[in-house]
Amino acid sequence: MARLFQRIRGAAVTIPAFVPVIEDGDLLLAESAAIVEYIITVHGDGRLKLAPQHPDYAAYLYWFHFSNGNLQSAMLRNMTVQRIGLEPGHPVLAATCGRVERVLSLLEDRLGQVPYLAGGEFTAADVMSLFSLSTMRLFQPLDLSAYPHILAYLRRLGERPAYRRAMAKGDPGLVPKLD
Repeated sequence: MARLFQRIRGAAVTIPAFVPVIEDGDLLLAESAAIVEYIITVHGDGRLKLAPQHPDYAAYLYWFHFSNGNLQSAMLRNMTVQRIGLEPGHPVLAATCGRVERVLSLLEDRLGQVPYLAGGEFTAADVMSLFSLSTMRLFQPLDLSAYPHILAYLRRLGERPAYRRAMAKGDPGLVPKLD
């Protein structure tokens, strides 16, 4: 994007060139969670978002924010640490791998109880986590064979017609890692 500054509700916001951004009319908006929230609220009539009175609302909020707050940060840290070539057993490498395992174990436990992160239905919480569990593993391989519920979840999401359409439009030719 050529514009680095945009007025959003009267405040100047700096938008770095490396983050995901959308442009909607005069609005230029960055940050994946903000983008997803904006799209489902403004253009999706609230679809993929649970209402506060929904029994799974708290789970929806937790897993929606878990993606950027825990999952993606652990995966990104793992990718960075793996690439700097630390020796096996190095404390930083061990701590990073341990963090990834804990985060994946939380997901595995959750997906062993329910088909989707917020509960019984597909929501934006699933949208938020999918990149880290699939496409990000193309940049830093990560074996998920110890997590059968996560793998079944990835297959379910990958079979969704809307997911296939979105990938064909947004990343034509990219084959995400869903196994």
